[in-house]
Amino acid sequence: MKKILISVLFLFVTLVSYSQIKVLSIEPDEADLTARINPKQDRNGFNCALLKITTMGIDGEQRRKFFFTGDMATQIVDVSFPPGEIWVYLSPGRSQLVIRHDDYGKTIYDMPYALKEKTCYAMVITADKEVNNVVRNYLIIKADQPNALIYVDDVFVGEKEVFLLYNAGETHKWKIECNMYHAESGEVKISYTEKTVIDKIMRPAFGCLNVTSMPESGAAVYVDGIKMGETPYKADKIKSGEYKVRVVKEMYYPEERTYVVRDGETTEAKMEMRGNYANVTVETEAGAEIYVDNEYKGTGSWTGKLMGGEHLFEARKESHITATVNVRLTTGKEERVVIPNPEPVYGTLNVATTPMGADIYVDGKMLGTTPEYITDILVGTRELRLEKQGYETVSKKITIIEKEVLNVNEKLSFVEGEISSEDEKTHVEKKEEYVQTENGSTRYDFEVTENNINGHVYVDLGLPSGLKWATCNVGANSPSEYGDYYAWGEVESKERYTMKNCVTMNQKIGEISGDSQYDAARANWGGTWRMPTKEEFDELLNKCTWTWTTQGGKKGCNVTGPNGNSIFLPAAGFRGGTSFYRAGSVGPYWSSTPYESSTLDSYYLYFCNDGCLSSKSDRSYGLSVRPVSE
Repeated sequence: MKKILISVLFLFVTLVSYSQIKVLSIEPDEADLTARINPKQDRNGFNCALLKITTMGIDGEQRRKFFFTGDMATQIVDVSFPPGEIWVYLSPGRSQLVIRHDDYGKTIYDMPYALKEKTCYAMVITADKEVNNVVRNYLIIKADQPNALIYVDDVFVGEKEVFLLYNAGETHKWKIECNMYHAESGEVKISYTEKTVIDKIMRPAFGCLNVTSMPESGAAVYVDGIKMGETPYKADKIKSGEYKVRVVKEMYYPEERTYVVRDGETTEAKMEMRGNYANVTVETEAGAEIYVDNEYKGTGSWTGKLMGGEHLFEARKESHITATVNVRLTTGKEERVVIPNPEPVYGTLNVATTPMGADIYVDGKMLGTTPEYITDILVGTRELRLEKQGYETVSKKITIIEKEVLNVNEKLSFVEGEISSEDEKTHVEKKEEYVQTENGSTRYDFEVTENNINGHVYVDLGLPSGLKWATCNVGANSPSEYGDYYAWGEVESKERYTMKNCVTMNQKIGEISGDSQYDAARANWGGTWRMPTKEEFDELLNKCTWTWTTQGGKKGCNVTGPNGNSIFLPAAGFRGGTSFYRAGSVGPYWSSTPYESSTLDSYYLYFCNDGCLSSKSDRSYGLSVRPVSE
């Protein structure tokens, strides 16, 4: 009789519905500002706390059956945002939360501590597996890939790993999908006695693709028409399938082949490229610059590769007529190209002095004694020096013009006193400049005794403004030296040029010409020297003739003014970060004028072999500075 009573009582317990709602945890989340940004008040005007409730082991349909009430909670809100989360606003203090569910019953939860106003709390709740005589158990689905998407009965339920509570005995369809992996799917029946676990190792739907090019690397790699990089190129994860691989490199014919990438395998795409070039050796006069298709290659001789077809070869030399030759090169052949020597272009210099017998030096080379009629002087700007013992030395620049005679007649000034030795000889330079005019007469452009300001030489180019241009960059000792580099508005050079360490970056600053705080020319040279304005650079661009040339072994532009005088601007390149860029190719020079539409840029002068212009640039770059003075 006792056994029968126990069995009846046990049967009664399993058939009676009872609440098994459980609060697993509640923790404040001080980093979550939702309750502060969007506060809600209870009926007493207090700001509520916000409970963000998530459920464990309860599917979406069952989760939507929860209902919440609480102490003085006049604004309880039940929302599903984000998905799977329930928001409940509750009065602050030591509150109670009543949780109801149609299937799981009711529970009253006493808060373990007083809730704070406008503070978020993370709460986790669950329910017992057996409710109303229905046995429930967990379905756990796991994948080894973090981005795997898990579906049950075609409904998305989570990523990588999920655990869901279902009625025992039910059958459900499951599916796992992940990019670059094969999808896995099937059906499962929920066990009555233990958790049902599906643990899948995803099967790769990708392989590796290695692309190499021979005989040279550095070829551009295209896969199905999309550029991926350069050889050697490696794609560690590429979806299995068929691909067209194409490699392209200058001097070679493009090569294209089809390759198949298989699951878990590495496909080696070895591309043999056929050369489309000739090996060329170019020779010309020593000292002449070699250009191929207007691109500088070297001096005197050059050996390299050129594409098959016709090319223009040039030998250029200052004060010479450029020699050219067109040659059609044949792919795969060894070619030797000889460019004729550039022909010198001469003018004539007629030099006389009073008294006679002065030694004549042109560009440091002695050519005779006065009077002398010299017919083979190379055209261009030359340095003339006349020396006679006991007399002041005369030094000046002269301009020699093709097929014209430049007459120079100098009266030498006597130096009083005994000269005991050449070492003690004093050379007092009478500094004048001769320029040949159209009618063949000679005129003096300026007195060189007046072309020195604070120890730095200038040239009067005959510009409408009358502006004097320095012959050297700040930090240089000769016209061809690059000198120092300055960020705009800074007066000292530095090792690193960045936006972060540029003192004028994003600063509203007006015209800085002549301001020693910002003007590198005024700060370093003193006197009346200053940086040129944008308008003064524009005058130099529009009123002068610009010629790309070489001086002192440096590439740059010879800028000739209306009066025939000229200055040389070396193509000094520029500094960025700790790097030095494009010296010998471009010549950017700072103006003193800020760009009116931005506090990040200022105007600068730019020139290269193809031309010159005025533009704007980032203030942080290190550029050259060429001073001017009134």
